[in-house]
Amino acid sequence: MFRVKETLDKGANSKTDFIRTMVTKMKEKFAKYWGECYLVMAIASMLDPRFKMKLVEFSFPTIYSNAEKNIEEVKKALYEMYKEYL
Repeated sequence: MFRVKETLDKGANSKTDFIRTMVTKMKEKFAKYWGECYLVMAIASMLDPRFKMKLVEFSFPTIYSNAEKNIEEVKKALYEMYKEYL
């Protein structure tokens, strides 16, 4: 998802009007759908032993303007899952 956001951001700076218009629409859809599932995907990436929390801490500042708040939400959700597991 990080790469998709990064690619859309680059496309938004295109010199071609058609591409900028298309990317604007795509960014709206990305924001809508990513907003619905980011928590699940972030927790899944944290459970991957190769990445853990570092991937979330690295990618969220690029994706979100208020990254710290979103990172805290992910941590809180993971702690809640852990408590249920116990």
